Formats: sequence, structure tokens, C-alpha cells
Amino acid sequence: MATSMRNYVQRAFVLALALVVALFPLSASANCLPCQRPEVLPRSLYNVFTAPLGGDLVVAGQPFNFRWINLDGEIINLVLVKGGPDDLKTVGALAEAVPNKGSYTTVVPNSIPAGNDYAIEMQWGAETTYTPFFTILNPSYA
Repeated sequence: MATSMRNYVQRAFVLALALVVALFPLSASANCLPCQRPEVLPRSLYNVFTAPLGGDLVVAGQPFNFRWINLDGEIINLVLVKGGPDDLKTVGALAEAVPNKGSYTTVVPNSIPAGNDYAIEMQWGAETTYTPFFTILNPSYA
């Protein structure tokens, strides 16, 4: 009984969080990075990313802690993707078959070019979810 109540509360929290994210407007500023790429990729109601968020900066060659609200799946894959919301291309795997603990720290390889159209695809079972678009900076990319 306690487990089903906890699951109900967790799912209600995720639904409320998803509603807030969907309805909260972005600030309108010409210099606002999230405003430059307002598209948000479709998300699952489970494993909702909390970092990176839209417009966040990830520096290639330096550790970054990818974080999410962990609600579904014991084992996950994290895949770097690039492109538009309807035309994502796989760049490469960042983590394969790792425990779903709500965060994972890894280094984006120096071989990845800079760009502001990157996202992380999380895979578990037949399910997927995505981060909003974020920017990869790479001062050493040639």
C-alpha cells in the first residue's frame, strides 16, 4: 500500500512538473540563449531532465553532470544527438547500460564540434526522453 501511494505521489509530481514546464513562457530577450532556440524536444513524463536545460553550456573535454528526476527504468543509455526537433542525428553514445540513479557525470569528447543544436536522448527499454537543446562549446576543435 505504501509503495503504490509513493508511486502515485511521484507520478502526480512529474505530471505537475511537466505542466509547469509546458506552460511557463520563456523570457523575451534578444540575448537570451534559450530564446534563440525555443524548440523543446518531446519529453516523456518519466526521467525528466533537470540538467542541461535549454540554452545551457556544456564544454567539450570537461566533466558535465547530466541530471534528471529518476522515475522509470533500472538501466539507461545516454546518447548525444544533434539537429532539429524533427531531424535528430545520433552523434554518439555518452553512456551505455548504466544504472538509472538520476545523474551521470561524463565528458563530451573533444572531437565534437561546437554548436547550439545538441540534446541528450535517454533510452530505457522501448522508451526515450530528451533534454531541451543546449550548446556545446569546444575551443580546441579544429
